[in-house]
Formats: sequence, structure tokens, C-alpha cells
Amino acid sequence: MYGSQLKIALPGFASLSGVTTGTGRPLSVNDMFRFGWIVTYTAGSAPTSGTVIIECAPTPDYAGTWFILQTITLANVVTGAEGVGQRDNGAVGFVRARIGTNADQAISVFLNGLV
Repeated sequence: MYGSQLKIALPGFASLSGVTTGTGRPLSVNDMFRFGWIVTYTAGSAPTSGTVIIECAPTPDYAGTWFILQTITLANVVTGAEGVGQRDNGAVGFVRARIGTNADQAISVFLNGLV
């Protein structure tokens, strides 16, 4: 149905980059059909503890509690059980990554979307 109309928004947007704690930069997904995320870490420095939360809100500076889309256990990223996800866009305006529980090794979270 959408076939040739879909375009991938490149390059991936680094919401979090090389951190063990903190809240990432939000990505506007207002005009995107679908968006996704991937959690990465430096080879040889695999995280064994901590969580990342992918969340959304209507505005990039929303002061209320952001809606949780997924909670990722970093130890599961290493095994390949978690760390990559995607979602069709509905009423989502902005998406960001946030460290829920501090990571023991630096991680990065990249967001991307289909327009």
C-alpha cells in the first residue's frame, strides 16, 4: 500500500550517546509512518545491568510524565533478546530514550523513522 512512498530518515538520530545515565534528546515523529530504535554499546564493554526506557510525549519539552513505549533490560541487549524495536506511529509526537536504571557500561540509543 505504501510501497514506494516510504523513505527512511537517515542517518539514525542519537538520542543517547555513550552514557550510563540521563535523558536523551527527543526526535519528532509527527510526520513519520513508523519509527524504531536500537541500543548499542562498545565491543568489549557490554552492559550487564541497567535499563533503557523508550518513551513519547506530545511536545519535546513536555514537563509531565512521558508515556513508556518499551523498557529494555541492558543485560538482554548483550544476548540479542532485546535492544531493537519499532512501532507504527499513532498519536505520538516526540520520542526519546532515557536511562531508567543506571547502566554499568556506556550505551547509545539511536532512533529512526519512516516517512
